[in-house]
Amino acid sequence: MVKNQRLAGIAMSYISVGIGFVTTILYTPIMIQMVGEVEYGIYSWALGIIQNLSLFQMGLYAAFTRFHARCKAKNDVIGLARLNALFLSLYIVIALIAFGCGMLLISACGTIIAYPAEIGNDPTQIAAANRLMLLMVFNICITFPTYIFESNILVNERFIVLRAITIFRQLFNPMICLPLLMLGWGNISLSFATMIITLVTSLVYMVYCFRVLRIRFQLYVPKWKELKEVFGFSFYILINLVVDQVNWSLDRILLGSLVSASAVTIYSMADQLSRYFFNFSSMISDVYTPKIHRIVAMGSNNDELTHVFTQVARVQFMVLSLVIMGFFGVGEYFCSLYAAAASSDHEVFVVAMILFFAVLLPAIQYMAIPILQAKNMHRYKAFINLGTVIANGIISVPLSLMFGPVGAAIGTLIANVIGQFILNRYFHEKVGLNMNYFWHHMVRITRGFLLPLLCVLMIHYVVRPDSLISMVLAGALIVLVYGVSVLRYSMTAREQRVVYRFLKKVFGH
Repeated sequence: MVKNQRLAGIAMSYISVGIGFVTTILYTPIMIQMVGEVEYGIYSWALGIIQNLSLFQMGLYAAFTRFHARCKAKNDVIGLARLNALFLSLYIVIALIAFGCGMLLISACGTIIAYPAEIGNDPTQIAAANRLMLLMVFNICITFPTYIFESNILVNERFIVLRAITIFRQLFNPMICLPLLMLGWGNISLSFATMIITLVTSLVYMVYCFRVLRIRFQLYVPKWKELKEVFGFSFYILINLVVDQVNWSLDRILLGSLVSASAVTIYSMADQLSRYFFNFSSMISDVYTPKIHRIVAMGSNNDELTHVFTQVARVQFMVLSLVIMGFFGVGEYFCSLYAAAASSDHEVFVVAMILFFAVLLPAIQYMAIPILQAKNMHRYKAFINLGTVIANGIISVPLSLMFGPVGAAIGTLIANVIGQFILNRYFHEKVGLNMNYFWHHMVRITRGFLLPLLCVLMIHYVVRPDSLISMVLAGALIVLVYGVSVLRYSMTAREQRVVYRFLKKVFGH
C-alpha cells in the first residue's frame, strides 16, 4: 500500500504541477491586467517581506518527521500522542510570536524598509499596502497550528490526500480571487482568497487526522532535555529556512527598493515559473522523505541512501532538462502570452531561463535535505546557505542597478552554483554519500541530449513559434524527440523497463 501511495503521490505531483502551470498561464495575465502591473508589483513586494514570518516554524516540520520515525520504530504509542501535543503547543506559541513580529514588520515599512517608488508618500497608498500586509500576516499565522495535522498525514505516507488538497488549492484559488477582482477589491483580493482556501484546507486536515488516522494528543509537561533536543535539531533547520527564504525574497526586495515596482513584477512572473520548475523535483523528493527517515532510524546505510539519492536525482534531472529545453524552444512566444501585462515579456523569458539554471542543481539534489536532517548533519548546510545569501546580496545589488531583473537573476545564479559546489564536497566527505557514483550516473544522462538540443536550437532560432498552434506543435516535437533520445541513450535498463511497463498500461498492449 505504501509503495502504491508513493507512486500515486508522484503521479499526482506531476498532475498538480501541470494544473498549477496551466492555471498560471490562464490566470496570471488576467489577474495582472485587472489589478495593474504596479499594484501587482506592490503585492509581490509585500509578500516578499511578510513571507519571512513563515520561518517561525523553525524547522519543526522536519523535526516532527525525525522524532516521529524514532517513536514509530519503537512502537511507542504514548510517545506519539505526547509528540503530537508537544508540537501543537509549540506551533500555537510560534503563531502568536509571528503575529507580533508581523506587526513590527508593518510598522518598520517606510522607515527601515523602503516602500516601492510608486507608493511614495501617498497616505492612501501606504494605508492600502499596510492593510494588505496585515491580511498576509493573519494568513501565515493561522497556518502554523495546522502543520501538526499536515505532518501526520505526511509521516503516515498518505500522499494521495496531500496532493489532492494541493490540487484543490490550485483550482479554487483563482475561482475565489477573480470574482473579488471583478468587484474592485484590487490586490487585497489575492490575499483574501488565500485566507479562505487556507481555512478550508486546515479543516480538511484536522477531520482526516481525527477520523481516518485516529491520531491522539496527550498533554504533558515536557522535560528540558526533550525541548533542548527538539530546538537543538530545529535551530539549524531554521537557519536553512531563513537563508533560503531571504535568498528567494532578496531579489524582489532589492528591485522594489532600488529599481521599481514594475521591475518586481517582471522578476516575480519569472520567479513564479522557476518555482513551478523547482516543484517538479521537490514534490518527488517529499514523497521519499518518510522512507529516508525510516532508513536512518533503523540504522543508517550509506550505500542504500546513495542509491535512493541517485535514483531520484536521475528522474529529476531528466524531467527538468526536458522543461529547460522545451521552455527555450517555445518560451519566447509563451512569455508573450503569459507576461502580456508586464512591461517586457522578453525580459520575463530571459530572467526565467536564468532562474531555471539557478535552481537546477539544488533541485536535482533536493533529496539531500531529508538525508542531512535524518542524520542530524544539517548544520554545515545552514552556514553554506548563509554564505550563499550574503554572496547573492553583494553580487545582486550592483547587477540589479545595472541590468534590473536580469542582473538580480544572474547574481542568484552565481551565488547558488558556488554554494552547491561546496555542499557537494560536504556530501561526499562527511555525510557518506558517494558523489562520484552520483555524478557518474548524472553525466551518463547527457548522452541523450544531443538530438533534442539540436531540435530545440532549430525551433528557437529558425522556426520561431509565433502562434498558439505552432507553439503547441513545436513543444510536442521537442517532447517526442527528447523522449525517444533519452529513452534510448540516457536511461538504464531498469528505467527503460519501468517506462515500457507504463506505456503498456496506457495503450493497453
